[in-house]
Amino acid sequence: MERLVASMEKKCAFLDNTVGCDGVVGSGKKFDQCGVCGGDNSTCRIVSGLYTRPTLPVGYNLIAKIPSGACNVNITELKKSNNYLALRTASGNYIINGNWAIKWSGNYEAVGTTFTYIRHDSQNNQLGESITAKGPTNEEIDLLIIYQQPNSGIKYEYSLPIQERSMKFPDNNFQLAFRDGPQTSPRRNYKDILTNPKNHRPDPINSILDNNQVVDPTYRNKIKIPHPINTIDRNYRRFESKNTYRWKLAGLSECTQSCGGGTQRTIVSCVKQNTLSVVPDDDCESGDKPEIQIVRCNTQPCPAVWVPGEWESCSATCGEGIQRRKLLCKQEVSPTLNINVAEGACHGQERLPSVRKCFIKPCVHWKIGEWGRCSAECGKGMRKREVTCITDDERVTLENECTELKPETEEMCDMGPCINTWFFSEWTQKCSVECGKGHLFRKVICLHGSGKSTADGACDLTNRPESQKSCINEKGCGGKWFVGPWSQCSVTCGNGTQSRVVLCLSSEQDTWKIIPDIHCDSLNKPKTEQPCQIQLCTDEWYTSEWTECSKPCDTGVQTREITCINNEQCVSMNCEEKNKPPIRQACNTNECPEVKQGRIHE
Repeated sequence: MERLVASMEKKCAFLDNTVGCDGVVGSGKKFDQCGVCGGDNSTCRIVSGLYTRPTLPVGYNLIAKIPSGACNVNITELKKSNNYLALRTASGNYIINGNWAIKWSGNYEAVGTTFTYIRHDSQNNQLGESITAKGPTNEEIDLLIIYQQPNSGIKYEYSLPIQERSMKFPDNNFQLAFRDGPQTSPRRNYKDILTNPKNHRPDPINSILDNNQVVDPTYRNKIKIPHPINTIDRNYRRFESKNTYRWKLAGLSECTQSCGGGTQRTIVSCVKQNTLSVVPDDDCESGDKPEIQIVRCNTQPCPAVWVPGEWESCSATCGEGIQRRKLLCKQEVSPTLNINVAEGACHGQERLPSVRKCFIKPCVHWKIGEWGRCSAECGKGMRKREVTCITDDERVTLENECTELKPETEEMCDMGPCINTWFFSEWTQKCSVECGKGHLFRKVICLHGSGKSTADGACDLTNRPESQKSCINEKGCGGKWFVGPWSQCSVTCGNGTQSRVVLCLSSEQDTWKIIPDIHCDSLNKPKTEQPCQIQLCTDEWYTSEWTECSKPCDTGVQTREITCINNEQCVSMNCEEKNKPPIRQACNTNECPEVKQGRIHE
């Protein structure tokens, strides 16, 4: 017995990988999960489960039974909580955290091995509580949870040696291996297996996945699991026949997944009866071929990995933009259960990019050149500029690629009068007051060759035209508070001011007399001035003084400069032609005196 225990302890041990497990430096051999040096995990089976039932009665609740002989026991709480893990033997004695007495983190010896317990208060515990042991155990133990808040998940895993049972058939020594739990038992023949009802019970070790949750193995007696008895019967009948060829169970296929719960399929080959050499399947009767059996494998959860979402639309409709996507840390627990976990679980995994550049097409725009020189040195002319459609990298493209309205490529230009001279607008039409003495106004500016106004000194100040003149409105005035009418606006367009006369009068014997304002109600005195806005200013015709008459008699001609000026006192093209003043007029229409014999006769 001691030799058997020592042998099993050796299988559960792990050595430093600098020296191979065979004692040879650099051999690279390691113990597999079954404890076999350089093995391929084929001599044991890995049992794992994930207990995720969220709500339980407060107190001790059974999670799973770990059988005798278990190695590499690893129990982990997926997330920190106020719950505690507990272990007890089949006889009811607690190994860790029994009778509500919570132990400290440390090592605890029991059932032939040492259990390492890491509690919530450990700084190295990032996932919650954990219990590990190399094994092997020499008794069955119960794994429990002391429930106080919703369970976030408990993962457990251990390995068991495979026990082979042989079946002897009449025609040869063909053997069929069964996994019948962790108990050791001698080989039995085929009829012993069929007649012993114990061989028909479900495996008490493997967990069953029910609606994406691992069902407690203690509930297995409530679930009916099919046993391949019919296949065994067909094989037995086939093996008793005297045919030359028969079907043979050759093993299991590779697991479909390395983690997260895969499947293996039984491999059945057609062999010769006497030599067991493989022959084409057509040589065996297809109706006697055993049904393919499916076995679950690699049920441990996969490591958490980054899973990217779909890329969002490009941030730009042209040119260079960016795209973003979300990254989730996910863990595949089973083929049908892929859960989101905390990002810390993906620590060590290469993080996928969440932002990248994108480019749909080049952006285009109008490139506008500078205006060229006016075609005239003074007066009116034309000027041009170059407008082209280009991409952001300055490549010229077709004009229909630019969707915005194309800017003008040419326009009229006015360089102004060719000499500096005075220009003035027409006099206002009405006197500035409704009664009494007021004024008429007009605008006077000096223009030079560029067409813009300049300081008055650029023109001859002695010839500057008057900008206002007096006027009288004969309309009579009267009243207690004499309120005269508002004057004309001080400007012909835009914002200006209006004023009026307000007098305090008294009536004496049907006559009115002006008296000081103190004798009238000062609080109700009408305003004497207010702002006014007649209309928006429009462009006006301005003229210069008439030139001297071209003749002293017999009708000569006078001319003058005429130009259109806007509200900013710049040359404009928007004056109405019908209102344009005449540019020429007749002068000195009197006849010249006759000249006779060198003398002038009047």
